This record gives sequence, C-alpha cells and structure tokens, in this order.
Amino acid sequence: MTTTQPTVARVAMISGAGSGIGLATAQAFAREGVALALTHFGEVEAVEELRSAHPGGPEHVFARRVDVAHHEDAESFVAETVRQFGRVDVLATCAGVHRHGPSESLPWDLWDQVLDVNLTGTFALVRACLPPMLKRGSGTVVTFASELGLTGREGDAAYCASKGAVIAMTKALAREYAGRGISVNCVAPGPVSTPMMLASPELQDPGFVASLPIKRLGTPEEIAATVQFLASPGGAFFVGQVLSPNGGAVI
Repeated sequence: MTTTQPTVARVAMISGAGSGIGLATAQAFAREGVALALTHFGEVEAVEELRSAHPGGPEHVFARRVDVAHHEDAESFVAETVRQFGRVDVLATCAGVHRHGPSESLPWDLWDQVLDVNLTGTFALVRACLPPMLKRGSGTVVTFASELGLTGREGDAAYCASKGAVIAMTKALAREYAGRGISVNCVAPGPVSTPMMLASPELQDPGFVASLPIKRLGTPEEIAATVQFLASPGGAFFVGQVLSPNGGAVI
C-alpha cells in the first residue's frame, strides 16, 4: 500500500519537541501551518496533541522517538522526513540534557552523555540536514546553546563545555554554508521556565529569580519567537550569530 506525500510549502524539523522550548517552537511553527518533523524522547501525549491540532491535518506532523546522541538514529530520522515531506527548510536543535556536579567527582558517563546529546547530537542532525538543504539551495539552521556557554558556572563543566562548543561549531558552519544559501545561527537562552530549568540547582536559591534584572524566568514561547525570527525573512542577514534572550542574566 502506498501513501500520498502531503503537499507542503515549508517543513520545520525540531528536536526535543516533546516539552519545554522544543514543544513551544513546534507549536509556534504549527500555528503558521508549517509541516513538522519532530523528535521526542517519549513524550507521546504532547506530540499527539500537536498532530491533532495542526491546521493542515495530522499528516502534516511526522514524529518519532529519537536519541540524537546516536548519529545513525538522527540520520535515519532526517531521511524519513525527506521521504515523508520531500524537504527540510528549518532545523532547530532543541534537544538537550543537563547534569550538574563537582568537576573533581563528575562521573565520566555523565560527561559523555552531556557531550553526546548536546554537541554530537546537534552536529548529527545538522550534518544529516545539509544534503537536502544544499540540494534546494536554501535552509535555516538554528542551534541551541545556553547563556552558560558564554559565562560558565561552577558545577556545570560538562554542560558549559557542550554549549560553548555548540557556539563555536555554529560559527564554523555559518562560514562554511552562508554562501550556499544556508543560514546558521545560535540561540543561547538564559533561565527559562522549562522542566530542565525547574530541576536546576539554581532554583533552590530563593533569591535567584529576584537577582535577574527582569525579575522572572523566561517562557518557552519567548524563545520560540526568537527561532521564528531567525527563520523569517527578517532574520536573513544574521550569519553565525548568537542571540541570547536571557532577561538580563548576561549584560
């Protein structure tokens, strides 16, 4: 039995779309009628809600559980997306993990996990999306770092290393592909109200939020709007930039 490929004008691939910033980004693109290719890590209910609510119909949402740290899984997901929709126009690499602990006793398996997901997982998706984007001569890549990749923080050597490396990688990719029609930029959010942030040791300090100039955490929707901007005509002149919506955590 064969299935008809849906006719789509634009396809956004979003990793980590089951919750937090990834979910908000997927919802934002869905409201624009953009077809979605989503990776998640078991958050099936949220993805099914997206599928049922998409204005283009459920066939405009392709989702799969993917461990982006395994580059074969990332490559397979991109290939399936191209078979499903024929293209990838936007890639937003929202998937990430955070492991906190003193550097002198941080288990090696936690170091490896953070680097594998946050850095290698990002590169795996970008690398797999480049051929179909290059074939079309256009594409937008938005990688995800963190304001901690700009500042560092005690007890977060692995996370900061992974996010700092994503920033450097983004700049290298931007130089390599800007002349071939592909824009590559990075979003480095500050403290945002996501499941990952709410589990962070920072929030155990009752004065943390009050110390921010804006006096509140950011929302996933505010970060999603930054991704939308970079993927819009208004973001076309941004090349290799790091946009850090952070509420004044970094000034």
